[in-house]
Amino acid sequence: RILRVGLRAMLYTCARRAKSARANVGISQEFVNVTLRKFRAEQYWDSPHNIQLLDQMPRLFGSPGQKPPAANMTFYRVFVGPGTAFERDGIKIPIDFPDGCANTILVVEAGDAVLWTKLDEITYAPNHPLPELGGMFLTHNWLGRPGPSRGFTAAFADASIRWFPRSTPEATIRAYITRNGGEKIEGP
Repeated sequence: RILRVGLRAMLYTCARRAKSARANVGISQEFVNVTLRKFRAEQYWDSPHNIQLLDQMPRLFGSPGQKPPAANMTFYRVFVGPGTAFERDGIKIPIDFPDGCANTILVVEAGDAVLWTKLDEITYAPNHPLPELGGMFLTHNWLGRPGPSRGFTAAFADASIRWFPRSTPEATIRAYITRNGGEKIEGP
């Protein structure tokens, strides 16, 4: 599932975001029929017309693990900010990825779910703490209550998918978030 989202994100990098990133990211026929033909990119995600599409979220954005708080929410998000794949308009794969496409995250499993059409991406800042990642695969205590995530998945610019255990060093995650940081990467 995240691979399909990641593949679409590669195409999306070239087209760039209109009013909502996830409204342009999808690959299934269901997505094309339900959303691309109906979603009006020239309007905001919560315009009277587009808000009606919230309950038509393609299965592609659904969670294979922990269910989000509402059926129209997704954990799949992208990083925006300095050095990220979605830093600015006009970034091209592979030209603008000096760290390599295999070393740059496009789509990540966030720690919290968001409305699937809303432009509510993860802001990355090199000097700020990373947000919680990994909302789909939570551990559960003996009472069945959710606890911390065991890790998270990410789709990369080369169309690969990787699992990051909770023990992955923050420096490694930061290196994978940026496309042009020049870091030496050891890890998943």
